[in-house]
Amino acid sequence: MKTAIAKHLAALILAGGAFAAPASASSAEKLPPVEKVSVEASESGLGFGFWANNRYSERVFDDFGRRPYERFGFFSWNSIERAPGQYDTHKIIEGVQLLHRLGTTPIISLNNISGPWFNRAKKSQIPAFYPQDITDQKTRAAGLRYIDRVIREVLEATGSLVVCFDYEMMWHCRPDTPEKQQLLHDWFLEAVAAARGAAAEIGLSEQLKIIPIVNGAVDTPTTLKLLNSPAENHTPARWLTDMVSVCDYLAIDSYDFDKEDPTNPEKTLRTLAFWIRNYSLGKPVLVTEFGYSTGVSYYPDYKTHYHATGTEEQQHDFYAALFPRLVEENRPGGLLNGQVRCFCLWMYSDISTKKSTPARENHFGMIRLDGSRKPSFELVHREIDAIESDPQSAPSRERARERLTDKQLGEGIAMRYGSGCDYDYLQFDTRECPSGTYTVSVKYAHPGALLIRSAGKWYRSTDEQRTHSLTVEVDGEGLQLYATGSRFPFEQRIEKIEWKRDNNTEKR
Repeated sequence: MKTAIAKHLAALILAGGAFAAPASASSAEKLPPVEKVSVEASESGLGFGFWANNRYSERVFDDFGRRPYERFGFFSWNSIERAPGQYDTHKIIEGVQLLHRLGTTPIISLNNISGPWFNRAKKSQIPAFYPQDITDQKTRAAGLRYIDRVIREVLEATGSLVVCFDYEMMWHCRPDTPEKQQLLHDWFLEAVAAARGAAAEIGLSEQLKIIPIVNGAVDTPTTLKLLNSPAENHTPARWLTDMVSVCDYLAIDSYDFDKEDPTNPEKTLRTLAFWIRNYSLGKPVLVTEFGYSTGVSYYPDYKTHYHATGTEEQQHDFYAALFPRLVEENRPGGLLNGQVRCFCLWMYSDISTKKSTPARENHFGMIRLDGSRKPSFELVHREIDAIESDPQSAPSRERARERLTDKQLGEGIAMRYGSGCDYDYLQFDTRECPSGTYTVSVKYAHPGALLIRSAGKWYRSTDEQRTHSLTVEVDGEGLQLYATGSRFPFEQRIEKIEWKRDNNTEKR
């Protein structure tokens, strides 16, 4: 019987699921000392995320814990407006809500006007029932209605949003003539105005953050042609700085690396530095994509084009060199000038080789297709933990801390979760608790999700409900409890917490 229970517990712990311990095995215990801690986004912090696209989001949580950010979704206009005036936003809403329940801030992209008129390699994002020309009066009006509707519906359902319009414009739009630059410039400014107008009408202006995503190696003729100025002594392109000026952050996708020295991150850092120096306008910066493909381990004869590509060992060595340099250069006066707040790795896991993309696109992950871990996994895990736990580089800083009395616990505890960097949590002091397996039961005033970190592991119950029970391992390192929900900012009241130890699983 004990063996069966232990096996069931182990399976549930691995899955991050809930489990109510048998009454005969557990007894209610007094809660250990608990503090309510409030944190806010640090003006000098650096937080990490991944591309997981909902498919792997819960696995990212299980492996890396609650993330400050996650890159999520490429949604085209023609995939959302399937018939004139009929908009399907459920995939965006469901994806953002799941990530909110996992405690993260998602960053999404709406791809609206790219097509063969910009870049011959790109398919049109404009619905087929409109003239395929964003300068056409009918199409332009429809595009602005679509922006208004999407922003309005998603914001009302999720409470907050970080969104890019027409991401990686240097590639997808490739505005390589003054006419194309003006076209992109004018549309972007109108789209931003429409989005902000929609947010204002529903009283959520402060909860909408808009980014442009630039990309490209700055030592290539293609990128420099778009910017109309050499990399050295660069004169920023007015069409692009105008676009950044109406946004909240600058965002950068970069896969630049030195083909002659494939484990050296200096070229990556200098590419980021170019964009920050010339186009950030002093605003915070989000690195929304960077990755290193291990395609050479699978295709030894593969010759890289522009993406960072090597073997699994070279991926490991590149990241080993990159992370310390990110921290070093993301200080005032460094190459990144202390402006980078977010760094998202492309990607968490390899993707199916059945996709029609080039081979390199399938192997950016730290997890192989069979679920096994590449050499880089443990390194990246360790580096992220070190950076995010260091007060000098952590994405959040402590704002307030309060020891809770029994009376306060009995009256209920008010909790808030504003974003992946701005939230409350409960800190339990478990130094005097016998090590072992415990069932933590929580009752809320209204439905929400529950996240717990204990003994170096993360646990989740992401269905929105009023009561949750999670079976967790406890040691002397403390336990953190987070109350989250689908809509940020999320406010909750914890009405009751129960703490039961399973005597059959006490550590020896």
